[in-house]
Amino acid sequence: MTRTEYLAKLHKYLKKLPKQDYDEAMDYFTEYFDEAGPENEAQVIADLGNPKEAAHEILSNLLGKRMGEADRNASKNTQNILWIALLAILALPVALPLLIVILVLLLTLVIVIFVLLLTLATLSLASLVTGFALLWESLTQL
Repeated sequence: MTRTEYLAKLHKYLKKLPKQDYDEAMDYFTEYFDEAGPENEAQVIADLGNPKEAAHEILSNLLGKRMGEADRNASKNTQNILWIALLAILALPVALPLLIVILVLLLTLVIVIFVLLLTLATLSLASLVTGFALLWESLTQL
């Protein structure tokens, strides 16, 4: 097997990787062959093993790397959640009275709107009754 054949088979096994990871892996193998030189290609191929094994090793390493990143991100997210919970607990003595004041103001606003609507209805009814009474009085006076 030659360098070109080896890299072609490796390409076939690694083409499913994300572009950045694929490029890094192919660059690594290309540089490895370049450093060894054309006279040592057979030795390099023997050292690396068959392309399928090399691709499997790369995929395993990338999976391990991604799992490590996921663990660090999960740890960081947990830490952020704990900080937010602590801040919420510490803010409770200030936030609770403010929440009560806001709720009381909203309740007061609802009551004021209800009273205004009730007053408007009462005035409308009083005007209607007064209008009928005046109309009745004017008709009976004739």
